[in-house]
Amino acid sequence: MNSLEVTLQSCPVFCSLIPSQVSDLAETCREHLVKAGRRLFECGHPASHVYLLRDGQLQLSHQDSRQRRAIVRSIWPGDLFGESALTPAAERRLSCDIARDSRVIQIPAIGLRKLMTVNTHFAMDLVSLLATETVGLRCELVSAMLHSKRQRLITLLQTLAETQGVTHKEETTMPLISHQELSEMIGASRETVTTVLGQLKQQQVLHFEGRRIVLASRRFATLAASQDQTAGRLLP
Repeated sequence: MNSLEVTLQSCPVFCSLIPSQVSDLAETCREHLVKAGRRLFECGHPASHVYLLRDGQLQLSHQDSRQRRAIVRSIWPGDLFGESALTPAAERRLSCDIARDSRVIQIPAIGLRKLMTVNTHFAMDLVSLLATETVGLRCELVSAMLHSKRQRLITLLQTLAETQGVTHKEETTMPLISHQELSEMIGASRETVTTVLGQLKQQQVLHFEGRRIVLASRRFATLAASQDQTAGRLLP
């Protein structure tokens, strides 16, 4: 089993594939090293591949006519993205920016479509993944409409802690994200993010260690639990 096959099998959505299917899919994939500061794909361009991030960090973003940029989703190792290649339009709806040097695996959409027709478990796993992401985006949209910027930042930190954090004893450590990136993820100014993080630091809810954010697990959990849960209740 080669490294591409191992990486594919480490992604939950591919767990239902049998070894021969993983091997056949891996033969059609290509791995690319992409440098920070560049763009992997552009909104509006044709989409023929889905991607799996092997290591690094990427950002799916949208930019309006006034050049205002919003980060819709951060991509972390093990994440599958670029699923618009599987839609009838096969067109990118977002741009993908490279936040840190990364390695991505390029997976032909045509191969995934074929697998979906012969492996119903894989098809259901892929649909489940897409549905989960849709629900997550809907929660974030409701949060943006109803919640304060402080609440949105706390919710974002909670999500990052759950998906990217490592908990040891009373602390949860996760990768550092710049104030600018955080502001683009919650739709706030950089100054607002800096102010809220300063307040949380004074409350001894978090602190910074090099390129890491460290949360005081119990204090942060108490703070996050006190936030309005309206977004979750509004989902069907």
